[in-house]
Parts: sequence; C-alpha cells; structure tokens
Amino acid sequence: MEVPLVVDVAGSELQIVDTPSQDKENIFDGMDDAVAQIREQCEFYFSDANILKDQFMLNQVKSSADGWVKLGIIEKFKKVQRLTQDHSVVVRALSMSSKLEVSEDGLSVRRRDPLPSWDPAVYHRTIILTDLPEDVELSHAKVTELFTTDQASPLLVRLFLPGRKVPSDLKRSQALHPQLGTKFSAVIEFANRTLASKAISRARQHWPGAYVHLLSYGSKKPTDANPKKKEKKVHFACTFIILAADLIRSNMVNSRMGLLTSKDELSASSDFLDAFVHLLGDHLWEVF
Repeated sequence: MEVPLVVDVAGSELQIVDTPSQDKENIFDGMDDAVAQIREQCEFYFSDANILKDQFMLNQVKSSADGWVKLGIIEKFKKVQRLTQDHSVVVRALSMSSKLEVSEDGLSVRRRDPLPSWDPAVYHRTIILTDLPEDVELSHAKVTELFTTDQASPLLVRLFLPGRKVPSDLKRSQALHPQLGTKFSAVIEFANRTLASKAISRARQHWPGAYVHLLSYGSKKPTDANPKKKEKKVHFACTFIILAADLIRSNMVNSRMGLLTSKDELSASSDFLDAFVHLLGDHLWEVF
C-alpha cells in the first residue's frame, strides 16, 4: 500500500515523506499551486475592485509616496498565512505577477498601475443578498461559485456579520438596506448592471424568500477624514440656512404687503424658493 504524500508549504522548506512509488513531479506541482494561490490572493488585495473599498489597504498604499506596502503586513493576513509563512515563497509568488511589483530588497510590494478613480456606477452593478434561510451557510467561495457563469465571475464578494461595522462606501446603502450591519449579508459586485440583474434573478430562484436587490442609489465615494473640509462644508450649510430663512421671511412679508401682485410674480417667487430649498437639501446631504 502506498504511503500518502505529505507536502508542507508553511515552513521554510518542503518536507516530503519519500516512498518508492512517489511521483516527485507532484511535489513541485503542489508547490506551484500554492505559489499561484498566493499571487492571486495578493493581486486581489491590490485589485481595482478591492483597493478603494478596503480602507486598511488603501491607507497602507497611500502611506507611501510611491505606493509601496511592506510585505510583512501582507504576510500577516490569514489567507496568506494558510498558504505559507515563508517570506521567500511570497516574494517568489509576487515576482511572477504582471499586476504587482516587488521592491529590489524584496521587502515591499506595490501595484504596477496607479490607483483607480472612484466609479459611482458601482452601486448600480452591485447587489445585496440577505434574509436567507437559517440553514444556509455562505462563504466567499460558495457565493463566488453560485454567481460565476460562462460570461464572468463576481469582481468582489463581501460578507458582513450582524453587529460588525459597515465600511464607509456602504454607509448610505445601509439607510436604503437596513439589513446591512444587523443581519448576515452578502454584497456582490459585478462588471456591469446586466450581470448584476441576472445574478438577482438567479438568487431569487435559488432562495425564493431571500432579500436580494441592487444597492442602487443612496451611496457615495468614501472620503478621507478631513476636519477642515468638514468645517467648510458646515459653514456653507449654515450660510445656506440663513439665506433660506431670509428668503422665506422676505417672501412672506412681500406677500402680506401685496408687493407680489401678479400671478407670474408669485409663481416665479415660489419656483425660486423651491429651487433654493432643493439646493439646500442636496448640500446638507453631502455634509451629513
């Protein structure tokens, strides 16, 4: 009877139980698989789909003028540690990437391309899935498999447990979908709205009673905390409120004194007031 092959990619060297019938090529195939998984996982961390929504990673990239992130940070991520704890294996994996660049000293890594711009249309091609049956247990792998078709796979899958903090890019979506942060929820991003709509149909067929919708409107780009910008916006908001109050008071006085006599004057004044109030509301929404 053959003795099972044992390959350990977590240490600094491969540990192999030698057997007479062992196919040694399988050892290196296993190592290559681990290297490929490390590369793919790290490429995901720096990907366009993830980087702007992962505040920790975004802060790490922005902390360096040239976008370098210490490999020691990446190597502490659980998904990387499950594959290897050997620094040289991580360097080897990332050196094979066409999307990432390893520093000459082998201690840092960065994107080859600049950071992407925020795409506000992301909320029209992202779905939320929640209110699933109690016996359903979802993982990133299961969600990805479910929504992968011949056309494409999801760009980003995020799972949120009840009571966990909702990231900044989903704060307004939380107002539209209150299950975020209170119930187990999956937020799944696709390349376009057509794929997202098809995913909604697929999920409703799979779980008829589930809550599944486009994130749609009600969200905005996550912004860096900037007290000075916040102070300016609040100042402008207060100015708007004062002007609105003066305008309303003036309009009421003129109406009572009969200064607005014609229907056209009254209509124009009302239209202007409505436009001003809408502008005020939009500005306050951006501030708060």
